[in-house]
This record gives sequence, structure tokens and C-alpha cells, in this order.
Amino acid sequence: MSLEKTYALINLESTDNLGEKSPLHVTLTPPVQLSDEAAGSFVHSLENELASVRPFTIVGGEEDQFGPHETPVRVRKLVRSAEILDLHMRALHALADVTDAVDMTYVGKNYRPHSTYLGDYGLEEHETRLVRAVEVLRKFGGKWTSLAQISLEGEA
Repeated sequence: MSLEKTYALINLESTDNLGEKSPLHVTLTPPVQLSDEAAGSFVHSLENELASVRPFTIVGGEEDQFGPHETPVRVRKLVRSAEILDLHMRALHALADVTDAVDMTYVGKNYRPHSTYLGDYGLEEHETRLVRAVEVLRKFGGKWTSLAQISLEGEA
């Protein structure tokens, strides 16, 4: 049985840009090792969790650096909103339906919504993006692949 890294995110680029590195995105769940069956169950659970979620806008906040001081990672924080926090918790709940092996360091009350820069490319301060879908990525043979794209079409 093959275990591959899988996670949910808001993709800020075209799915065509997948490869060894993730595209410009906002992580909703930490990557976890899942079997093929568990990954399918995660997608199904996430579809159920997101059934009532409507599209919403995210806004780039201030620039920051995460990680150890020797190798900091340049990020753009998002302006915190009820919508992004709700989306994170729904995605986390869907993941908890299929595994208890979730690194809880930066989830729930410790979740800091952000987008990591790709070189010099990233979300700008005050830049807005309409979130219309959540994507599930899975690593196969060292490359990220889109497992599912779940549209946000919920009713008010």
C-alpha cells in the first residue's frame, strides 16, 4: 500500500503549474501521508463539508517570514476573516474523518492563513482573490497532482 502526501488548499494559480513544488496557494490542511483509499475518503468528506460554502474574497495582508531564522520562508499573510477560518476548520474536520495523523502545530486556533512566495512571485498586500474552489493535491512520483477540485457553490 502506497502512502502519499495529500492536502487541501486554495490554488491561486492555474492547475497547469503543478510539478515538484506546489503552486502559489493558501494551505487549508497540513500535508499528511494517506493511502489511496483514505485520500478518496478525504475528498468525499471534504465535498460534504463544503456543500454549503459560498465563494468569498481573500485579501493579502502584510509580508512576513516563517520558519527558523537561518532559513526563513517569505510569506504574505492573509487578512483574517470568518470565511477563511471557517473554510480551514471544515477542511480540517474532513481530514480528521480519515486520519488522526495531523500535525496540530499550525491548525485550529494556531492557523495563520498565508501564501508562500514562489521566488519573487506572490500575493501582494491588499490584493484580492475570489475563492471559488478548494483543491486537493497529492504527490505522485515526486510531483504534485490535482486529485480533486471542489467548487464552492453553497446556498445563502
